[in-house]
Formats: sequence, C-alpha cells, structure tokens
Amino acid sequence: MDSKTIRYLAGFAFAYKALLSFSTNTFETFIGILVWVAPLLMAIALFADIPYLVAAGAGITSLRNLYSFIRSLPYVGSDTAGLVLNNLLIALAYGFIILLVFNRKNAVKLSWVAAVFFVLGGIISSSSYWKDIISSDFRDGVRQILISVQSAFFYNAIPSILIAFVVQNAPEKQSNKVASTVKGTSTITPGSLNNSVVSSGVHMDYCPKCGASLPPAAMHCPQCGNALVSDPPIQYSTGGMLAWSIVTLLLCTIPGIVALVKTNGINKCTTRAEQEKMISSAKTWNIVGTVLGGLLLLATLANMG
Repeated sequence: MDSKTIRYLAGFAFAYKALLSFSTNTFETFIGILVWVAPLLMAIALFADIPYLVAAGAGITSLRNLYSFIRSLPYVGSDTAGLVLNNLLIALAYGFIILLVFNRKNAVKLSWVAAVFFVLGGIISSSSYWKDIISSDFRDGVRQILISVQSAFFYNAIPSILIAFVVQNAPEKQSNKVASTVKGTSTITPGSLNNSVVSSGVHMDYCPKCGASLPPAAMHCPQCGNALVSDPPIQYSTGGMLAWSIVTLLLCTIPGIVALVKTNGINKCTTRAEQEKMISSAKTWNIVGTVLGGLLLLATLANMG
C-alpha cells in the first residue's frame, strides 16, 4: 500500500469522526465547536497533504482535552474519575501526534505511544462499568467496555498510526537539478527522467520521453516532438493563498477543499507554466467559494432577521 493510499485512509477516518461529532454535537459552546472542527481540519490536511495542518488539528484537540481535564478536576468523583483521566490521556496522545509530524525518523514509534494512551483512555473511561461486571450485569458491563475500547482503537489509535506511516514514507524533497553537470554539459540516458521537461541551459543526449538521440541545442525531440526546454518553477509563497483557502473552506466546503489542494500543489509543479496554471486554478476556486459562501451567509442572516 503506497503512502497516498494510507494518507487517504487516515483522512477518511478523521472525516468520519468529524461527521459523528457533527451529528451528535449541539454546538452550544466554543469547546463543542472544536470537537467537530479539529478532526475536520485533520481530515482536510490529510487529503490536501499538508502535514503542519495535521499538527494544528492535533494541537487543537490536545488543548481542548487538557482544558476539559483541568476544568473537571474540582468535581472529580468515583463515577467520573475515569472520564476525567481519559481527557488527560487523550491530550497527551495528541501531543505525541504533534511530535511525530515533526520527527519523521521516530514517527511510527511515537504513534504507538499515542495508540497506547488512546486505548488506555478507553479502558479507564469505562471504569464505571467494571462495577457491573463484578456486582450485577456481567454481560452488559463487558459489552460497554468493549465498545469504549473499540471506539478509542478505531477512531483514534489506528488513524494516528496511519499518520505516522504517511510522515515516515513521505518522499524526500527533490532538487531542481535533473543531472550532474560536467563542464557545462549534462548527459541524460533514456528512461532516467519521469518528467518530459527540463530546466533551461541543460543539454541532453537522449529524449527523456522516447529515448531518441538528440542533436546539440535541440529545443524539441525530432522523433516525438517532446519539448526539451522550459523555465523552471519558482518558490512561491503560499501563506496568503493558504489563509484564503481556509476562509473559503469555512464559507463553502467543497470549493475550499479544492482550493486547499490546488494551493498545496503550487510548489510541487515541475515547470513555471504548470505553476502559473495551478496558482490561477487556486484563485478561481477561492473566488467561487468566497462568493457562494458569502451569498449563503447573507441569505442565512436575512432569514434570521
């Protein structure tokens, strides 16, 4: 299974978690809103391949559970101690997810630590059912404990391990150089390149697409017509575009997701033309999402009035 498939599986896991939170949440408090927003943010980050946004979603979840733990301390009782401690364990587990995003070498090990905290939290949060096993209803007690552990395992532990594999198996950033240059000339053998366009000023002996022999200073392959010279892409600052895409996402979900994906792909293009096309596409989706979202917001405010 390749890294992209694993990343999508993790994204769907957090999207499903966000959907469950949305269907059961009343959204009466800011904390209640974060319960839904954090897994949604992590799902979008995984679909769009933005690791730092995964860390941001994990950070929101960690802080939310830490806040719930601290706030619940004065009211801890025998029946609520397990739930309160579970908040602390989940906060710590998501803290390890943040660490693994920035620690590629030990990502899988850190994810297993997070998984242990998640499962342990599931066991402890169901502590009230242990009394049922001992005193009254053994079958119902076991069932409730298994449901709690299963929820912690499938909704938290497994996605965290998938994120770790995504981080650890992510390809290294490649240099823009397509071959080593000796005395101003670079020799490229057939099949040595996956892309069909290379940077200006690099001479090739063979066409990277069909493998035909090339004359000196050729602009196109005489056999297949493949373009051999193109301007290299530039390092584009995507901070503003990313912020716009997140706002678009909040206003109108589908265009916002597409805009995030396009924005994330800007600096992954191999040519300047591809990069400019990607920038234009990201702007278009942001404009569409902002306009539609603005109209929906105005319509909602009008109905409320």
